Amino acid sequence: MATTTTRKRWALEVVRGRDVGRRYALGAGETTIGNEQATTAHVDLGDQEGASPRRMSGRQACLVATAESLAVRDLESPGGTFVNRQRLLSGQERKLQPGDVIQVGGVQLLVQREPEGGEAVVAEPVRPKPPSTTPPNATYTFPGGAVCRTWDDFLTLAAQRWPLVRDELASGRLTEHLRRIQRTDLIPRHEPGQTPDEALDAWLGRLPSTRSSAPELDVHPETLVVRTGATGGVIRQSLRITNVGYRLLRSTIQIESSTPGGLRLSPDLNGKPLLTIDQSDIGVEIEVPEAATSTKLGTIVVASNGGTKRIEVRVERPMAVAFPDEPVDANIAGVSFGSRLASLPLERRFWLFPSVLISFRLLVGFADRLPLGLPPSGTGEPGLPATAVVMSALGFLIGAVLGSRGGDRLDVAASGFAGAAVGLLASALGFAAIRSVEGVVGSPLSAPMLLIVWGLLGAALAAASWVAFPRRNVVRKGDGS
Repeated sequence: MATTTTRKRWALEVVRGRDVGRRYALGAGETTIGNEQATTAHVDLGDQEGASPRRMSGRQACLVATAESLAVRDLESPGGTFVNRQRLLSGQERKLQPGDVIQVGGVQLLVQREPEGGEAVVAEPVRPKPPSTTPPNATYTFPGGAVCRTWDDFLTLAAQRWPLVRDELASGRLTEHLRRIQRTDLIPRHEPGQTPDEALDAWLGRLPSTRSSAPELDVHPETLVVRTGATGGVIRQSLRITNVGYRLLRSTIQIESSTPGGLRLSPDLNGKPLLTIDQSDIGVEIEVPEAATSTKLGTIVVASNGGTKRIEVRVERPMAVAFPDEPVDANIAGVSFGSRLASLPLERRFWLFPSVLISFRLLVGFADRLPLGLPPSGTGEPGLPATAVVMSALGFLIGAVLGSRGGDRLDVAASGFAGAAVGLLASALGFAAIRSVEGVVGSPLSAPMLLIVWGLLGAALAAASWVAFPRRNVVRKGDGS
């Protein structure tokens, strides 16, 4: 046997479509496939789709070819790209081998390696051709112009236009055609109680086709995620069962539920097998128990003559935030400000009030001397801008520290902003109080005079608080009496 160097290229052969057997040679680099008009490095499959409801997009997938490898990548197509019945994720790339089958829309493409045109090939012994599966003069033309030249064409046309082939078989015209070409062994058998769809399915299963005529199961979504509140309730979802193969898809659906009665199917099923020509939508009622702790509610099992799929049903609950139904009583939420003040003895008030006022006045004086780049007041008195900046910064820090106790970054930012606003308001009120008090006494004052003035004012406030909130014992709930 003589051998010479052989150069091969990648090619795609249509095994399901209008023009079965047609080949598309792939050049090196990227080539897109879809149903838009052919452009550079693009394979137009629009003429292969037929009348099937499974439609592909303009640019469904991308093929990347080198001398030794071929890969396919889905281009975020709505219908999905399948390789050997497995659906690719959006943007997922998969290596291909000769013999792999790519499905886009209703078209299936067989991956092949073939000799490049004009190049020397390996000389091989002449092999006898396999017997043809096409009977003489077996071409059949359907109403509307669809033509079937081989038995495989009947499978393809039935997948794309099931009602057309079903009605033609039920009319008896296909039976006359089979008698005319002397294929009485393929004449449909009419069983009692058989529907026209079941009769066509049985006839397609008897055809001497060169490929598998079995149906193929695909279910979407692969996982049902239920988002619900803590009170439970009934939620309705749907499953789509799709037949991506040939003939009738017969499915039975069962529930494996962790909570009895938690998952229910559409009542029209009633445990009967579901027949799917192209696709079927199944209604599912999901009853979520109140305060369910398990995230998995159960599994829906779809078993068919085209495979089995298991769809997990999970529940996701939003983070619950509890709000009080009624105003909170001060004795429950904690001791009020007035109660806290009433619990202080007189001597402590005479120490606390002057200390707070003197500290605030010293803080204002300190802020006025900071190098903040703000214009001086020019009167020797403290200026409002410097006080506002320092008080806002101090309020922001205090608010951020308090907000960080919740553990949420958003709380830290919000609490810091609220603290800055309170600090700004306190600076305005404090600045107004300083101007009012020191304006009466006379300004500017020396440091000792400032301490005396604000100490006396604090003592006066302490005495006023004793009149408004006299001393009494405060007992918290749960502390006893």
